Amino acid sequence: MFRDLTVIVIILAASRVALWCVNQFDRRTATPELSRKLLHIAMGLILCPLPWLFDRVGPVYVLSATYIGLLIARRYLAALDNHVAGVIDGVGRKSVGEFLFPITVALLFTFAYREPVTYLAPMLILTLADAAAAVIGRRYGMCPYPTPGGCKSLEGSLAFAITAFASTHLTLLLLGSGGRLESVLIAMVIALTLTIVEAFVTGGWDNLVVPIFAFALLKGLSNTSSSSLTFLAAGAMIAVLTLVVVYAAVPSLSANPNQRSKPIEN
Repeated sequence: MFRDLTVIVIILAASRVALWCVNQFDRRTATPELSRKLLHIAMGLILCPLPWLFDRVGPVYVLSATYIGLLIARRYLAALDNHVAGVIDGVGRKSVGEFLFPITVALLFTFAYREPVTYLAPMLILTLADAAAAVIGRRYGMCPYPTPGGCKSLEGSLAFAITAFASTHLTLLLLGSGGRLESVLIAMVIALTLTIVEAFVTGGWDNLVVPIFAFALLKGLSNTSSSSLTFLAAGAMIAVLTLVVVYAAVPSLSANPNQRSKPIEN
């Protein structure tokens, strides 16, 4: 019990240090999206080792509830809000992502703390792929496409796919029990499938939907043969390419001027 409380305090202290560092960076550079995603990455990396730090779900629930409590409290306490408002709210769009992040961590840990690989890979996708998509898409996005909640970009989706593949493949290769070929094919299926999912999930809900999908795919594909994985990877690739061709070929599906005027989410 004392050990768990000590670890929780250390994690919260590390989170506070990360917030202070990102806040200082934001004040000097005034780049809200980059600052928000730097905090996103820092928090994700801090929470990635949880299966190696806790052997039961209780402490993680306490930790997640503390994060959510602090996020709610900042809406009523100016002293708390002053530290985070510029980083969390500076992007100028409504999102529930900051609340879903700790909820997702608690859910993933509940499902996967006895199998760290199935926790770590979705967490890395949540932490790194989401951030890569947002930063690359908003900075370099030249090929926008409409989504239910606004506009995303081909460049951001490509960054997401590459980062999701690397996160999954390296996790399986270093910590998994399968072969090299299987890890590559599983990573391809997951990266391509999640790229489609992420493209149409907006409002911060990707913080929940994408990692939960990643966990489900990892569990479902873990005992699949290499031949079946090859077929699935080819199917996912065809689905992605089909969507790209359809969006490029049908003018009515391209981002219209009103959608182009909206900030690109990724």
